[in-house]
Amino acid sequence: MRRGWKMALSGGLRCCRRVLSWVPVLVIVLVVLWSYYAYVFELCLVSLLIVIIIIIIIIIIIIIIIIIFSFIELKCVDLQLLLIDSISALCSWII
Repeated sequence: MRRGWKMALSGGLRCCRRVLSWVPVLVIVLVVLWSYYAYVFELCLVSLLIVIIIIIIIIIIIIIIIIIFSFIELKCVDLQLLLIDSISALCSWII
């Protein structure tokens, strides 16, 4: 009878040992998964999103500058045409 009791105890200890032997494996797997998440999601995707937002802001600023430049250039050409018309009218009046 004593032998059966020790066998049951040793069987339970073997079961606990088998279960507890997976703890280091699970810890290593969790560290690898966390590092993958940290690298891919946080560093790559979030950084990429920030870069895309900055690029969009720069494009919008460039478009605004082009619109302002075009407006100023158009006004300058209009003013030059008005001056040319005024000078030609003045010259024709003098002659």
